[in-house]
Amino acid sequence: MTNASIGKAQPVAFGAITPLEFERKVAIDAETLRAFGDDQWAAVRVKTCVDAAWDDEPIKLGWGAWTVEDGQGAVFTAVDGSGAIDYPEPIYPQFGNRTTRAGTCVTGWITFGLSSASRLQNLVYESEASPEPTVWSLK
Repeated sequence: MTNASIGKAQPVAFGAITPLEFERKVAIDAETLRAFGDDQWAAVRVKTCVDAAWDDEPIKLGWGAWTVEDGQGAVFTAVDGSGAIDYPEPIYPQFGNRTTRAGTCVTGWITFGLSSASRLQNLVYESEASPEPTVWSLK
């Protein structure tokens, strides 16, 4: 398991991923929070780059590989919704439907629903592109 700090790029099979900044409390209207059953939202701005030398299949990006963890073992996944939701912008490709080509980068926000009592400790990236979970400390 790789441990890093926010802002530090980590290598993956196709290139590198970097959480640029983490917001512990995202401004969102109460009605949306109730609809999702959350007390609050947090968000991370991520930059994903595909190496120019990458000659395999195009990379499909999405929120599914990202989670946040607290100190009590709770894991919070990205908010899974579309429509008239006021996500922080620009939005990171959400549903795995954005293909990223060799030599390009994508930057955007991923939003997580969580309890306001959560004491977040880690941001985690887990996918086939990484041989083990990549972890960034949120402390």
